[in-house]
Amino acid sequence: MTRLYLRIAISFGLVLPLACLWMIERSRAAASTAAPMAASSNLVIELDGMPNPVSAGDEITYSISVTTSGPDQATNPALSAMVPTHTTFVSATASSGWSCSLPPVGGTGTILCSKPIIKPFEDAEFTVVVRVDPSTPPGTIISFTANIDSSTSDPDPSNNSGTDMIEVAASPCAINCPSDITTAASATQCGAIVTYPVPTTTSDCPGSVNCTPPPGSFFPSGTSNVTCSVAENPQFTCSFKVTVVDQTPPVIRCPGNITTGNAPGQNSATVDYPIATASDACGVANLVCLPPSGSTFPLGTSTVTCTATDTSNLTASCFFLVTVSDRQAPTIRCPENVSMTLPATQSSAVVNYPAPTVSDNLPGVTVSCTPPSGSTFPVGTTTVTCAAVDASGNRSTCGFNVTLTGGPASLDLIIPNGQPNLLFATTAVRRKHRPTGPCAPFTIANNGLSRVTLSFDAILRTGSDVTSGRISDPREGDTYSLSVVNADGSERPLSLGDTVAIAAGGAVTFCLRFSPAIPPLAGGTTGLSAPQAIPDVVTSRINFGVAGGGAVSVNVTASVATAVQFINPSNPRKPPTFSFTKSGDEFTVEFAVYDPNMDVNRARYEFLDSSGTVVAGPFDVDLAQVVRDRNLVRGQSFAITQRFTGADSNPNVSAVRITVFDGETSVTSPTIILGTSAAASVQTFSRRFVTSIEPPRVRLDAAWR
Repeated sequence: MTRLYLRIAISFGLVLPLACLWMIERSRAAASTAAPMAASSNLVIELDGMPNPVSAGDEITYSISVTTSGPDQATNPALSAMVPTHTTFVSATASSGWSCSLPPVGGTGTILCSKPIIKPFEDAEFTVVVRVDPSTPPGTIISFTANIDSSTSDPDPSNNSGTDMIEVAASPCAINCPSDITTAASATQCGAIVTYPVPTTTSDCPGSVNCTPPPGSFFPSGTSNVTCSVAENPQFTCSFKVTVVDQTPPVIRCPGNITTGNAPGQNSATVDYPIATASDACGVANLVCLPPSGSTFPLGTSTVTCTATDTSNLTASCFFLVTVSDRQAPTIRCPENVSMTLPATQSSAVVNYPAPTVSDNLPGVTVSCTPPSGSTFPVGTTTVTCAAVDASGNRSTCGFNVTLTGGPASLDLIIPNGQPNLLFATTAVRRKHRPTGPCAPFTIANNGLSRVTLSFDAILRTGSDVTSGRISDPREGDTYSLSVVNADGSERPLSLGDTVAIAAGGAVTFCLRFSPAIPPLAGGTTGLSAPQAIPDVVTSRINFGVAGGGAVSVNVTASVATAVQFINPSNPRKPPTFSFTKSGDEFTVEFAVYDPNMDVNRARYEFLDSSGTVVAGPFDVDLAQVVRDRNLVRGQSFAITQRFTGADSNPNVSAVRITVFDGETSVTSPTIILGTSAAASVQTFSRRFVTSIEPPRVRLDAAWR
C-alpha cells in the first residue's frame, strides 16, 4: 500500500512525506481489527494436617491440593507457604512438572513451588512434613497457611489461600530404657563394669529413675537383666539386658624344650616332663598334653602339644619339643700316609688310596674323604681329611698326607720394587761398549722341591720392528752383558750357553748391564740385526732355558739419550769423518749421522774462505721429509750427500762447516777443508750402502765478500 500511495502522489505531482502515508495505512488496519477478551483462571487451594492433636516432638504431615476450574489455563502458577512457628522443616514433595525451593532440613523458612502453566481442571498435589519442637507446651496451636497465585487473572481470589490449625496435646507418662547392651569381659576378671545411660521419662513423669543393678556395677559373664522404674510412679517400669561375653582364652605355659640321649643300643627314650600350667579369670575346665609325660619318644624330634579349655569353651595351646638324639659318634681310622716321586716332566699324579675303616652302634654311617681317592694331587704335601657321619649327625674325622716329590721346576722372577720389567734410565750411546755401566738386578727363586738348572740362551730385541721383519736378527750382541752375583757381592760373567744351578728353596741374583754403541750403517731398511738400530727406547728379553723343560723370560726396557751425533760411516767405533769435494761447477758434502728418535729436521751449511770467513750461506736444508721418505728404522744411522751448484762462481770457497739440528739438540762439525783426504772412503761407502739420503741440490748465489 505504501508503494501505491507513493506512486499516486508522484503521478499527481504531490509532495507528501512517506511517514504520513504509513500512519494513514496503520490507522485503517487497526480500525478493521476487533479487541480480544482478557484470559482468566480460577485457582482453588485446599490443605489438611495430620495428626490433630499432635504430641511435642512428633511430625505433622500437611496434604495440599491445587485445582483450576478454568475457563483458561493459569500462567506461572506459584505455591508458597511458611514453616509454622514451633516447628522445623523435614521434607516436601510435589506433582510432576513442579520445581520447588525448600528450607534446610531442621530449619525454617519459605516453601516455594512453581511451573510454567497449569491447564484447566488440572490437579496438583503437595506434601509438607514438619516436626513440632519437643519443648512446645501443651495447648499450643500450630497454624499453617499455603497460598496459590499466577500471572493470569483469577475471577475468585478468595479460594487462593488455605489455613490449617493443629493443637499440641499433653504427653502421657512414659519411661524409656536404653537398648540391650553387649560388651566384652575384662581380661583379668570374669565379667565387666558396665556404665549405661539412665532411662529417660516424659515431662508428665516427674521424679527420679532407679535401676537395679545401677550404672557402673560389675556384671558377671553371661546375661543379666536391668529393671528401671520412676521413684514417684513405680508402676511405670522398663527393662533391658546386659550381656558380658568372655573373649579371653586361658593363658597356658609349656615347659622348655627337652633334649636327651637314647640308651646305648636303643632307638628311643622314655621321657618324663613337667606338667604345663594354665590360668583363666573364669576358670580352667580342662588341661591335656599329647603325647603324655612318661611316653616313649623315638630318635629325632617330637612335638608335645598342650591345650587348656576354660568355662566359656575358649582354648589356648602351646607346644614344646622333645629331642632324642644318638650321642654315640662313629669310630674312623684312616690309611697310612702315601708318598710318590714324580719325573721332571710331571707336575701332578692321580692317587688311589684305601678307604678308611668305620664302625658305629647304629647302621647308616656315611664316609667321605677330601680330596677323594682317584683325585689328581699336585707336587708337595696334600692333607686328606676323612669324616664319618651317622644318621644322627654325630661326626668323627681322621687325616693322612699324600706327598709328591720331584716334578717340574717352580720358579719365581723377582724384580726390585715389584716392577714388571728391568728398567734402565736414559743412557748415552757411545762409539764403544762399556760393560761397566749401571747394574739392573733381578732374582730367580726356586720354589720347587728339586734342584733346577738354567741355561743362558739369549738376549733378544722385541717390539714392532722385530715382528714386522725389519729387524730379522733380534740378537742384541754386546748391547747387554749378564753376570751372576755371588754371595760376597762379586760377579761371574755369563756367556751364551752358560748354566746356573738353583737349589730347591734357593735363589740366584743376576746383574744386567746396558751399554749401547753407535749402530753402523746398514745396507737397507729391512733385514737388519738388532745392533744396527738403537732407538730412543730399546725393548728386549732375556731368555733362560730350564733343564727338563720350561723357560724363564725377563723383559727389559732401556732409554737412550736422543742427541744427534756425527759418526764415522766406515767404522762407528772411530771418530766421525766428513768429505768436501769439487767436481766441475759442483761442490759435494758427505757425512753420516745417528739420531735415536729420528727427529733430525735440517742441516746448515756455511762456506768459508782460507781465512775462515763465511763467504756463502748459511744454507738451511730441510732433512725431515727426506728422512721420512727414506723410511728408516727408528735408531738407524744414515749418510747424507748434499750437492751445491755454482762452485765456479765461488772460487774463494776453501772449506765448509756443517750443523745438524734435531728436535732437542744440534751438533756442529769441525771446519772441513775442500778436497779432504777422507773423501775417498766416504764416497766409496756411500756407493756401497743404500742408507744414504740425498736432499735436492742447492745453488750458491751469494755474492763474494
